[in-house]
Amino acid sequence: MSSIEPESTTVDSVTVYVDWSNLASVPTRHINQFVAQVGPPTRDGSPDGIYLGLGHLAPPVIVSSDPEMRQREIEAAANGIAPEDMGRFHLSKSHCEELVKVLQEALRQYDKAEGLRERTERQKP
Repeated sequence: MSSIEPESTTVDSVTVYVDWSNLASVPTRHINQFVAQVGPPTRDGSPDGIYLGLGHLAPPVIVSSDPEMRQREIEAAANGIAPEDMGRFHLSKSHCEELVKVLQEALRQYDKAEGLRERTERQKP
């Protein structure tokens, strides 16, 4: 009877540059709706990451000047409006934490730029 022993391998650490230049050719899509769900439990009981859904919801079109028609438009909107699905993504917990940090940094930069714009506006004669 022979047994097969697994090979012992060592993997060297390699730094890979992530080139985001192709992103400029992808259309920008507006999102204003979000849903995040914890994944189902894995065999060991821990959640299978986090599912993130992104969508866009435009306001309902209520334009009729006829009171009855306008009321029907309002009632139809009150029954719920499904957002346009823009994507559904699965992230590990560590990648979700990384995404939160990236978004927090973007918000800090946004607030800094907004503050600079407001100071510039106040200084105008």
